[in-house]
Amino acid sequence: MTTQTWSLFLDFDGTLVDIASRPDNVVIDSTLVPTLQELQLILEGRFAIVSGRSLHVLDGFLRPLMFDAAGLHGLETRAGDITTQCDVAGRPELTLALEKVKRAMDPIQGVIVEDKGCSFSIHWRKAVEAEKLCRHALSEALKELGSDYRLQLGKCVGEILPTEASKGHAIADFLKHPHYRNSRPIFIGDDLTDEDGFRVVNDNDGVSIHVGNLDTVAQHRLASPAAVLDTLKYWGQTGQFGSLFKLQTS
Repeated sequence: MTTQTWSLFLDFDGTLVDIASRPDNVVIDSTLVPTLQELQLILEGRFAIVSGRSLHVLDGFLRPLMFDAAGLHGLETRAGDITTQCDVAGRPELTLALEKVKRAMDPIQGVIVEDKGCSFSIHWRKAVEAEKLCRHALSEALKELGSDYRLQLGKCVGEILPTEASKGHAIADFLKHPHYRNSRPIFIGDDLTDEDGFRVVNDNDGVSIHVGNLDTVAQHRLASPAAVLDTLKYWGQTGQFGSLFKLQTS
């Protein structure tokens, strides 16, 4: 299999960077962006970030480069020179639910409510004792919003987002794009939000890699974002994408 037939999809938090106590406090390794740029060139552009973050936030962390990306679990996408944005104004019910959750969470120290526009999340990493209250607030919001929305749980975080949004759908859509079509996908992610992506990659004869030690449908494991970066550098140096350098079989 030549490098020209691969496509590479990477989660951001917990995969390319260590998870921080606050979403805006992540630290970017000085070699990360040059490494991603090298991979993008080798793969002739078949490279994308697939994240729960917005495109705007991802671009801020990875500046000055703007990679192909799926933000907000695919509610926002950029492939080549075509960008699709989420219609925040068309979701007034989500805005009302967000305001209600903010009021409920405001008295709880350490809990962060993150407004992503077309979705919102509650982070309790700095207030693990409040997890039950946070989950209850999310469940109540979901009841009011109805079947057009779903709850996505992750590591000390829960997110309310439109039902159609998932990383699996985002990767599947990329694989339909003319530039990615007929490529063999690789996806690296670390959280429950990445499992749908792993399934799509597995179904397309790809290579799925989980970062960490959670139960997963991914075929392989890496220990940490540092190990991910080492592997990405190795692939960039050798062109041996999908090789089992520093990978553990699940």
